[in-house]
Amino acid sequence: MHCIEDEDPGVRQAAIDALPKVAARGNGMAVRALMELLKGHNCPLPFLRRQAVIALGQVSAVGDAQVIQTLLLRLDDSNERVREVAAEAVKQVSEHGDECVVEALLQDLLEEQ
Repeated sequence: MHCIEDEDPGVRQAAIDALPKVAARGNGMAVRALMELLKGHNCPLPFLRRQAVIALGQVSAVGDAQVIQTLLLRLDDSNERVREVAAEAVKQVSEHGDECVVEALLQDLLEEQ
């Protein structure tokens, strides 16, 4: 997990890409590492945020409220591609009919108009 925090973006990307291949869905260590990476300014490079969002969607347990909240925050990312994969990741980890998710997505759509 330390490679996710490496200063070299290539090392970070390789570590992020490897997580879904080696971590089972719901792996707490992998989920926490990815969520920490996505907080604040820990990940200034859009391509790394995009990969981290994709990986988080793949390793998170369905219905994990903290993960869903982290992903919903990425819907406001400055990068369009990050926003797109965040919406897809929310779909992957949310439970069908989750009212909080539906409300957040609708709010995001209304703000875009």
